[in-house]
Amino acid sequence: MSERTVQVVEVGSVGADGGERVGALAGRGLGWLRHQYPLLILLVLVATYHSQLGVRVVVEDYVHNTGMRTLTLVILTFVHAFLAVAGVFAILKVAFGGAS
Repeated sequence: MSERTVQVVEVGSVGADGGERVGALAGRGLGWLRHQYPLLILLVLVATYHSQLGVRVVVEDYVHNTGMRTLTLVILTFVHAFLAVAGVFAILKVAFGGAS
């Protein structure tokens, strides 16, 4: 197997084939993410909480059986908690260099 080499280029530079280097854009995006991860974590937490509140209102309005409503709300709370934890984990993994 041959080794892969990574070439860092500036955004907007043109390669031999005439196309822009997409890898440079991805590199800049990851660089920005590594410095802004607290804001992104806050965004994920606020978005999942907002989503949970919205779904809760829909369930409370349209599920009339009390037992089914309670079960649905408990499940939705756990699902949103799982999504929040997974989102924060993904951001921290990228921010601290765990992603390849």
